[in-house]
Amino acid sequence: MACCDQCGNFDDEHTDGEPTIKALPDYQPDLYYYWQYPLEEDYQMPNGYECLGEMEGRKQAMFAIEALKKYNPGCEEAKLRNFGMTLGIRDTRKIDAAYNMTTEDVHNEAKFEDTIGIFPEFIDGYGVLVLPTTGRYFQLPYRSMLPKGVENLLVTGRSVGGDRGSHAAVRNMMCCAVNGQGAGVAAAVSIQTNSDVSAVDIKKVQQTLLKQGARIH
Repeated sequence: MACCDQCGNFDDEHTDGEPTIKALPDYQPDLYYYWQYPLEEDYQMPNGYECLGEMEGRKQAMFAIEALKKYNPGCEEAKLRNFGMTLGIRDTRKIDAAYNMTTEDVHNEAKFEDTIGIFPEFIDGYGVLVLPTTGRYFQLPYRSMLPKGVENLLVTGRSVGGDRGSHAAVRNMMCCAVNGQGAGVAAAVSIQTNSDVSAVDIKKVQQTLLKQGARIH
């Protein structure tokens, strides 16, 4: 089933806009896949055509269902029940952090001395979908929440420092929750020890997170 590029409706008779699904280079093709949306990079919607964005979003959602059915065990008979009513904005402002995460960090199971949590290699954005089915994960560095040139400030959620590829992972709500817990603990430790958040004892932060049941390694 595909979406009509003109009307945005889904009909078995339409064949436009079929998804391209292929193995990600350098990974085992039977375990690891990515899905490339048929959408030009840096695509800009013309002014006055916001409805086309809604249509494109519905089309990409159907591609996601097809990828899940093909590559995610247990989803072979999955069906879409409903669409979101409006577009959500995934990418806004990000900080230039003491450490800016990279696409390589996400894909290569990066490890950090100042880790405050972990997140699976789940990429969803900028035309690429990597499903979290391999057991691979990366660590989240505390420094990615410390903006350069500003004292005693933590920035968490989807605004943490990083490039475009890493943002497609860390912007996920689950990852935002992990980073948020780390930021909250760090803020408490900084108050208890009367220290700037940039100079907080990361070992104390990690110990507290472990006591709370968080996984940091």
